Amino acid sequence: MLKAVQNQLTHLEGYLSLEERMGCGIGACFACVCEYRSKKGYVKICQDGPVLKASEVLL
Repeated sequence: MLKAVQNQLTHLEGYLSLEERMGCGIGACFACVCEYRSKKGYVKICQDGPVLKASEVLL
C-alpha cells in the first residue's frame, strides 16, 4: 500500500510513515533498516523516522 501511495506522490512532496519491527528502539540492533536514496544508503526507522520523505525511500 505504501508503494502505491509513493507512486501517486511523484509530482508532489509527501511523506510516508513507516512501521517496522523494532527490536531495541534505539538503533543498536539494525532490525528496522530501510533503503534510502542518499549517500547514507540506509536509514534506521527507529532513529531517523518513522516519517520519511516519500521521494527518498526505496520500497
